[in-house]
Amino acid sequence: MRYLVGSLLNRVFVVFAGLAVCWPVFSSFAEEKPNAQLFSIQVDGTGLEQLTHKLDWRFGAAQWSPDGSQIAVDGWMVEEFKKQSYSATHLFVMNADGSESVDIGLGAMPSWSPDGKQLVCHTYKPSRSLVVMNVDGTGREEVANHWGSPRWFPTGNRIASLSRGSIVSLDLATGIESPLQIPRTYSPKLGFSCSPDGRQICFADGNAEGLAIAFLDKSGKCQSVRSHVAGLECSFSSWSPDNKRVVFGAKAHGEAKNQLYVLTIASDDPPARLPGQPEDVSNFDPDWSPDGKRIVFSSDVPE
Repeated sequence: MRYLVGSLLNRVFVVFAGLAVCWPVFSSFAEEKPNAQLFSIQVDGTGLEQLTHKLDWRFGAAQWSPDGSQIAVDGWMVEEFKKQSYSATHLFVMNADGSESVDIGLGAMPSWSPDGKQLVCHTYKPSRSLVVMNVDGTGREEVANHWGSPRWFPTGNRIASLSRGSIVSLDLATGIESPLQIPRTYSPKLGFSCSPDGRQICFADGNAEGLAIAFLDKSGKCQSVRSHVAGLECSFSSWSPDNKRVVFGAKAHGEAKNQLYVLTIASDDPPARLPGQPEDVSNFDPDWSPDGKRIVFSSDVPE
């Protein structure tokens, strides 16, 4: 499938999703430890594996490729992280087991195209913008002149991102951005996620503690929003392949560490803490594998 950006109808791009502005690149809890590494765990809490071992880098915002064979992630050298040098974040692509990691250039918060041939990110250099590129980092093109935690819709030729306090949709064929029309009573934060069917968006609400689910109509506009989860300071989220559950990072009242939780969308039950995750450190930025078996996430490690 060809993905077209604006009037550049004869060009194919790969898109990575990165950060911008003066917000933490990896999560709202990025200040806790400077050298978080990537881990993978089965959904039942077994099989915990450390995927990266570069203690001079901090990794976050990982995403599985659509076929589950690779992971895209952003990285920040520890010394640059300590200086809060946001423009120094890099993008990496690696095998699902963490091997053969390749630095493909500046950017943050990667997101794969539905066919796995492209990526989208936001960058700080040379400007704060949304950028598309090939998986090897070549062919970079700016597609929007703002930052915004971009996420490629699983269906259609569109990218969702934050802009002016809400979520907008960019049509890559026309280059036109339009708001999803989420009510202004909600304030979506970094790390929102699109459901596999493209009809729901989960986001942490900056106006209230907890998560919210926006339900979209066939045209991609918000029909309604349902709030979930009370008493948790939520962050990045990711959907299960069957659209029924969401895994997300959150910090409970009175707790010092961020942990991962799983919410069943159609249930009134509170979210359950993901079993098997390290409990003495902060865990954040989870992403559910396409086969539904594993979750990749970032976790603080000793310096």
